[in-house]
Amino acid sequence: MNGRVLPASVGRFEGWLIRVLARPWVWVAAAGVLLIAAAAQAGFDDRFLMSIMIVVPVAFVVQLPRVAAVLVVFAALGWFFPQAGPMPVAAGTGLLVVCGVAAYRLTAPEICLCGGLFLVNAVTPFTDDEPGAATYLLFAVVVAALGFGRLLRDRSTIIAQHQALATAHLSTVHEHLLLADRTAIARELHDVVAHHISHIAIQAETARYTTPDLPELAGTRFAEIGDSARAALAEMRRILTVIRSPVPAPDGHATGRSEPALEPRPGLDRLDALVAATRGHGGEVTVAVSAAATPIPADTDLVAYRVIQESLTNARRHAPGAEVHITVDHTPDLLCLTIHNGCRGSVGPPTGTGPTTGTGLGLLGMRERVDAVGGTLRHEYLPDGGFTVAVRLPLRPDR
Repeated sequence: MNGRVLPASVGRFEGWLIRVLARPWVWVAAAGVLLIAAAAQAGFDDRFLMSIMIVVPVAFVVQLPRVAAVLVVFAALGWFFPQAGPMPVAAGTGLLVVCGVAAYRLTAPEICLCGGLFLVNAVTPFTDDEPGAATYLLFAVVVAALGFGRLLRDRSTIIAQHQALATAHLSTVHEHLLLADRTAIARELHDVVAHHISHIAIQAETARYTTPDLPELAGTRFAEIGDSARAALAEMRRILTVIRSPVPAPDGHATGRSEPALEPRPGLDRLDALVAATRGHGGEVTVAVSAAATPIPADTDLVAYRVIQESLTNARRHAPGAEVHITVDHTPDLLCLTIHNGCRGSVGPPTGTGPTTGTGLGLLGMRERVDAVGGTLRHEYLPDGGFTVAVRLPLRPDR
């Protein structure tokens, strides 16, 4: 496509002109100047009265384009003042301004109707017996003004479409950059995290069979470590597969790659399994769940599960052996979660030194998940050394 780039000064002048013309007092002042010019040329006879009917609509043509167009057309065709005589120059200028500005706002049939009336007047004048040069000149001037207004409107439409395309293009580029970043993150996770987790699983299984006189409880613990590592590997690989998979084509055709086999997203229906796994690692967990008053949206259900999961992980990491209380309260409008753990118990070695231990990324991730569904999250350390996480998730469809 071949386009012409305007100088920067032209663009600044156009922007300044648009800002000026957007002010109502500019049009009122223009109408006043034209009215004074018409009075100076025609005096105060019928031509001046015709000029008033043509020039005054200039003041409100932007706000009421149809009303201004009707008044100007009727006055210019002589229906108000049939014996007014030749149109003053100021009145002709007002006619041009009103027709051009009104054509920017009028529909195509309305523009054709205005031009058609002047065409009929050129061939068969409404106020004279025979057509003359003046009627054809009036027709040409009005058609030129109407055409200019319409072309200006088409130009504005094209500019708006180009701006929309440019915005869509930038959005597409941004999405491609995000996909590239996601692919890089997936590659790093696979190369680093998966490698170490697989080593944990292998070492746990090896320890079960190579350690002489291994107590039965220790063998059970090693088996649980291996199972947890394999489950983490499987879930991480599913997530990485989703991250690296391309988005399906808009036309519905296959993208050339098989879709990953995905499991249903976890929710509160898997809370018992999550609690059982935590108890299997030596943690004491109590759960109190009220009956669901309304169905839980899928995204909110996932957020609730992930918040409880992260809270249990934090409790096991920072307060091993502490008892954890989970409360899930359903109301018609809210899903309220409270996860409270006491201070460190006597089970397990110390893993932290107090509230400052840890990076805080787990709490940050929880807050981002809760914010994504319009909920609120509150967490605090308690005087007895415990920690509480309280979450309120809305269940309204319009959240």
